[in-house]
Amino acid sequence: MKVLLISKIFPPAGGARAIQIGKVARALSAQGCEVSVICGTPKDSTGENSTRGDQVDFQVDYVPFTKFPNKKALPAKIFYRVLEEINTCNKNTAWINNATEKGKKLIRNFSPDIIMSTSMPFESHFVGLNIKKLLPSIPWISSFSDPWPTHINPPPHNGFSLPVVRELQLLFAKNILNRCDYIHMTNWNAIDLMEQRTTAKLKKKSLVIPHIGRSHGNNNKNPSLKRLSHIGNLSRERVSKPLLLAIKRAHSEFPDHFHGLLMVGNVCDEFRQMVKNLNMESLVAYLNTVSPNEANAIANGSMALLLIEANMPFSPFLPSKFADYISTGKPIIAITPPKSPIRDFSKNIKFGFTCLHDEREIYDSIKRIFALMDDSQLSAINLPSDFSERTIGRSYIQLFKKAIQRIQITSEP
Repeated sequence: MKVLLISKIFPPAGGARAIQIGKVARALSAQGCEVSVICGTPKDSTGENSTRGDQVDFQVDYVPFTKFPNKKALPAKIFYRVLEEINTCNKNTAWINNATEKGKKLIRNFSPDIIMSTSMPFESHFVGLNIKKLLPSIPWISSFSDPWPTHINPPPHNGFSLPVVRELQLLFAKNILNRCDYIHMTNWNAIDLMEQRTTAKLKKKSLVIPHIGRSHGNNNKNPSLKRLSHIGNLSRERVSKPLLLAIKRAHSEFPDHFHGLLMVGNVCDEFRQMVKNLNMESLVAYLNTVSPNEANAIANGSMALLLIEANMPFSPFLPSKFADYISTGKPIIAITPPKSPIRDFSKNIKFGFTCLHDEREIYDSIKRIFALMDDSQLSAINLPSDFSERTIGRSYIQLFKKAIQRIQITSEP
């Protein structure tokens, strides 16, 4: 099966979204698909419109784009944020036009059986729509890592938006959702939210496929790091005072066995200040962003792994970090809303503990992990296959077959 994958963000770019779509491309290739990728790269990364990627299993065509500068001054930050919002409603950006032209040239010699565009950013779907117009009989799948537009998400993740732009974004999202042949998201909460806010009918042409986790490590039963480890960036929306109070309490009760919290990655100033205000500098250690291999080593050496979602009534998100955590086989403490995909998946994980932003719940979870370590239950962990490259690759093949079947049915006289 030939797959044309369109994603503005793609390796070697960093970030969770780029890493995930790179994993999907590899998983499809491992399933025997012939994959060709049209993606973006900042102009300061290459002076060429198309380069051979460093992947050996599939072709990657990089189309440069202009990246908005990352300004620290508040007026400049607001200015470029406004420009970025307005740009999401421009169907004729240089990157969209150039990526479309690249696609036109590519399909002269590469006849895809499937077109799949992925977001974020949303621009990739405009390219998918343009290619679909050229190949109307070929199924086009729109894949969303998270609900879009972002302002439809529950607070505090509904973010910045402009009134007129907000309505245009909803119209564009509805247009893409209605015109694509199939939709992929990581969880049903996200699909329900997109359907509710855009009024597009999605259920009959949607499939849920979670993220691909990292290759698991050795599940070290006797961790050298007697800390709870949070691996990945932490933004101000996810700062949790109950978490810090629970860690402080657990350390005071088990000072020889529990040394606190390790934060790996970029951590917001609000969290660091809260740590200082609570006089917990000795209990919270920080590491800068590390490589995937280093992250795996830290995870394998930790007593347990920590995931934090914002304090909100429900979550439409399934962080890729969760798939990576599960793949290590380590116990997981997930601070997550009462209704969330993480809670749904955790029901099938032997050592997954879900908590609200509640000091007592988090403290009890830490104590339960100590009990597991004491009675050797951790050695009996069976790693779930739901997030493996092989399982997810096969799920995408099923998605492709459903999309092909749907377009065959709708095209019948």
